[in-house]
Amino acid sequence: MTEEISDDEYVGDDPSKIWTPGDREFYYNLPTNDPITGYVDSCSMYVDLSSRRLFKLKISRYVKSNFYLIITHLHLQNNKLTELPERLFSDLENLAYLNASNNDLRSFPKTVKNHEGLVTILLRDNLIEEFPLELGSIPGLKTLEIEYNPSKFPSFATVKQWRRKKDVVDYFRRCWKAQSKTLPATEKKVNRVFKPKKPKYFHVKEPSEIICGLKRSRDPKLKKKAVWMENQLQARENELKKIKDRKVLKEWRDNYRLYQNEERTVTLQPPPYGIDDRYNRIAPKSVSAKIDAEKKSVGYKLNLDHEIANIKERLANISIDRKYKDPEGEMAARIREMKMIRQLQKKIEHLKYRA
Repeated sequence: MTEEISDDEYVGDDPSKIWTPGDREFYYNLPTNDPITGYVDSCSMYVDLSSRRLFKLKISRYVKSNFYLIITHLHLQNNKLTELPERLFSDLENLAYLNASNNDLRSFPKTVKNHEGLVTILLRDNLIEEFPLELGSIPGLKTLEIEYNPSKFPSFATVKQWRRKKDVVDYFRRCWKAQSKTLPATEKKVNRVFKPKKPKYFHVKEPSEIICGLKRSRDPKLKKKAVWMENQLQARENELKKIKDRKVLKEWRDNYRLYQNEERTVTLQPPPYGIDDRYNRIAPKSVSAKIDAEKKSVGYKLNLDHEIANIKERLANISIDRKYKDPEGEMAARIREMKMIRQLQKKIEHLKYRA
């Protein structure tokens, strides 16, 4: 149970009510026995004047003026205050928290403009009809409660549309920026259609284009530079050509070694199904095996004159001398000729086996 205190104790200027922190309290950061003031941390102090039936506010009755700079929290809720002093915010420069809810305030001082310390302002359950635009000029303000006031600005319809605490602060900031009281409750978000940027294409000139441009110039230095660039380009192409020639020659040598080490054996395969009418019938395995044995024992008649003439013709095509423009084309032709010779060797061995 709290002790009943008369109004005279808060209205009169009693020096004993003025609290001054001692050296020991500052040094050890200890809470004081005074119910009105106390430490928030080592360099800030709160003033609690809540539920004291105050009609007027005078901070100097409770705290000396040389301690104004360390006051960061001010509790004024549950009183009968009708107004706040105009010099309140200019005196308390580092004030961060102000709770003046459940009072009879009819206005709010405009001196709050551009206050650098305020973060939270609670003004619920008062009689304020018009809140000042200067509330939107506070840079660090995060929480502003103005519910349950008969306010015309902002109107009840506007307050009803807010869904987050952040909307209240944003609304006052927009009104302060536009210096208008007729803005909508929330800012309309424009749905921007994503339009991809067109890619930038840069024309990269070929070395031949640069050389031609320099050759057309009348400046002898540029012409000399064109000749130098042309020589450098030709030297680079020659180096690349040598690298390609080495690679092709290496592949050719590897293929040639594989060809020399390869075993060239030819086996006569049985004739495929479909040549003899008897293979088209459905027969048991024993009959099929008998047909295969008969097929292998059958002698094949060869037209040797025709086969030899064909081989001679292909050999004649190989022996024709051709002129080639580059060594790569000549090497490819030689590889084709070697493959053809290899096929002819297999053909001759096949004919020898069948004969």
